[in-house]
Amino acid sequence: LQLPESELPELHREPGLRMTERQKRRFQELQARRDAAAERLGLEASFIASKSALVALALDKPPEEWVLPWQAELLLSERPRGARRRRRAG
Repeated sequence: LQLPESELPELHREPGLRMTERQKRRFQELQARRDAAAERLGLEASFIASKSALVALALDKPPEEWVLPWQAELLLSERPRGARRRRRAG
């Protein structure tokens, strides 16, 4: 398939970005939640959320622009659905 260059899709990239330490921690937290949910559900982790979506969420971009509601529920809820609260000792 050959298209003239004028009809090829444009690749839009944001300029290089350095995350703050808080944003890096948030990214790692989101990645861990995604990976745990993927393992629990028997899915490939990238099906739940791509790296670019995790970065966007770590940068506090609007979730509705990056993930679907079910993905946001898995990644952004305080406790994963069906998870039990830990009981306090004592």
